[in-house]
Amino acid sequence: MKNVEAICRPMVVFLSVFSCLFTSQLALADAPSVHFAGVAIVGNASDSGSDFPVISDILNERDMTVPQAQRISYSISNQIKLSPKIQIDLDLAENMESSLGVALTFNWENTTVDLVDTSNRISTDVHAQAIYFDYRSKRIIRAYPFAVQAIDILQNAPTEADIRDNTEKAVYGEQGIVSQFVTHLKTSRDFDNKDSIYLKVKVPDIEPNALATIQSTNLSEDYVRNLIGFSFGRYLSSNAEVPILPYTSDQALNNTMLAKFADGTIYNFTVPDPDFVFEVAFQEFRQKQLQKKVAGTSFGFAVYYDLTITQPLTGRVYLNNSYRRPVVATFPATKTDYDSAKWFHNAVFALSDQLTNNLINHNEKWLDKWGIKKYDKKQIKDALGVIAKAKQL
Repeated sequence: MKNVEAICRPMVVFLSVFSCLFTSQLALADAPSVHFAGVAIVGNASDSGSDFPVISDILNERDMTVPQAQRISYSISNQIKLSPKIQIDLDLAENMESSLGVALTFNWENTTVDLVDTSNRISTDVHAQAIYFDYRSKRIIRAYPFAVQAIDILQNAPTEADIRDNTEKAVYGEQGIVSQFVTHLKTSRDFDNKDSIYLKVKVPDIEPNALATIQSTNLSEDYVRNLIGFSFGRYLSSNAEVPILPYTSDQALNNTMLAKFADGTIYNFTVPDPDFVFEVAFQEFRQKQLQKKVAGTSFGFAVYYDLTITQPLTGRVYLNNSYRRPVVATFPATKTDYDSAKWFHNAVFALSDQLTNNLINHNEKWLDKWGIKKYDKKQIKDALGVIAKAKQL
């Protein structure tokens, strides 16, 4: 049984970009040209193979009908040419004045395998984003993150080929990353707005006491910070329908992101200073047995965030509160342990999704129940005002 669940949700940037040389007749005469720059991997060049073991192979795969073209870039280019709704050019824009580029960048790849009854469940999460940038200045303008979870159920233990097939489904499937990127392009607007409101997610260093609560996951501090930053950013963007600046770790120095293209060219993309910062500070990961019966045992898994929304220019604080939301799972009596890292991931996704969704929809009941501090109506109103500023563009 096979199933793909598409979830519109996200370092220093390593881009392996593949460009196709076609010219679109569809760009609006009174709007700046937007050019498809290609496909990218986000991360350090030296780590791309280990951080993206399958995605890196997929991006290097050649198209069988056009051997000189990368399969994924060629696929996107063809879909752009065939859609009258996409106002995107496919010619290289390096020497063009006032030209904008858009690239599909992959942020994250993760595959887990779980035993469900007598079957094996493969779950592959792939996170990506559409990044817009100015070709001349190499200045990042906006990012729209999204994600896909591909699930496959096998009777036997999965092989590397099975994992590869499942990851390909996440990339090329009906609601996969490529499909989501092309759908995004169909509704893209003029992104060269000089009055843009820049939103950015920041994850500060994790305190030692908080780090101690994730020891069982065997995840590093850098990994956890990147996971929270990408996850919160993609849910904020998709649930609020607003663009954000790309999430970057502390490796990004002087507001730049290193970009290495397929031909070896190195770019230092500049990231604008944010107008508003959503600081998400990880506080705790709790794992608790809730109920034990003959049929199985239920556990609760919850992460705790401190969310602070600020305006760096003025120092004004719009929102400051702590939130948590448990994820409950029941394991069969025959299962004596569970994958702590997997449930940490699920708890991060659940809180990031529900917190941003209920904040945007001003769900007072949820915000009051799952907020640690007393519900502050004025702060919530101020936070919604920040999001509204970004949505008006």
